[in-house]
Amino acid sequence: MQGLAYKEGLATAAPLPFETALDMGALRAELESVLKMSVPSSDIEKKYKQRWAFFSPTGDRLWQLSQLHAASLVYVFEGGQFIWPGIHIGHKRTIPNLHGLGDVVLETLAMTPLVFSVEEFLRDDEIDVILDLSKEHLAPSGVTLQDGDAGKPATEWRTSTTYFLPSHRHALVMGIDQRVQDLIKVPVSHQEDVQVLRYEESQKYDHHTDYFPVESYQNSPDVVESIHHGFKNRMITVFWYMSDVADGGHTIFPRAGGLPLPDSMKDCTKGLKVAPKKRKVIVFYSMLPNGVNDPMSLHGGCPVLDGIKYSGNKWVWNKPRY
Repeated sequence: MQGLAYKEGLATAAPLPFETALDMGALRAELESVLKMSVPSSDIEKKYKQRWAFFSPTGDRLWQLSQLHAASLVYVFEGGQFIWPGIHIGHKRTIPNLHGLGDVVLETLAMTPLVFSVEEFLRDDEIDVILDLSKEHLAPSGVTLQDGDAGKPATEWRTSTTYFLPSHRHALVMGIDQRVQDLIKVPVSHQEDVQVLRYEESQKYDHHTDYFPVESYQNSPDVVESIHHGFKNRMITVFWYMSDVADGGHTIFPRAGGLPLPDSMKDCTKGLKVAPKKRKVIVFYSMLPNGVNDPMSLHGGCPVLDGIKYSGNKWVWNKPRY
């Protein structure tokens, strides 16, 4: 087998030729060498680090050498999971046949961090069911405290109310889980139950990342073990907007486009701001293609100024949840 590899997926990069026998093991070894991939060395890496993988440009995982041999273009993701390439801000691609919906258009909103949007991802009847199942259970939102934050109330950062809606409570919710899988090309088994959120006037969520940085939980061995010492984490957030808001309630990415860390984690003036729009979702990646957490994915929920904001977090991990 012969081919050309492009590091970072950039056509402008110098092509790296490779040639190997028709053997998957030999091909993997050759590409690891040509692309200078990081190979697990420590016992923890060998136990927990996910193997890199081949994918088609439409997100299908390629397991067999015959599939690779028949393809003219193959994506290699060092982190082991598919990520839609952003291409450029404003780029649109059609993703066909989403469960219960049909075709949708995925639009790139930012390259750094990688943020997309999809209009009309949810139907009004679906939103009605989700909110009917959730409203009576909403309770003050919590946070997972990092080292140094023990004893602090969650309201220091977050003032919404929340409910994790178990998917099994309604077939309709399970159908949306399948739709999310169809959109991002990562299995349902990697999803958390949707976190339904209600923000009333003045309520907000200060800037934060959705992943769990292992270095910030060294005093919490249960957290460290649950995230496989940093090799298992939240990879994608599919954020559902389930109401229109008269004013405020934007989702903000304060480091969009490479901006520096903001002086205040409450600042809603700089960066990419996405207004709440009923039925819309945004998709953003907390991990880079090599499986490393992306600090540029810092984001927040700006205060609602007029109205009530209903939304939902659908977190998707880079490994199966259980």
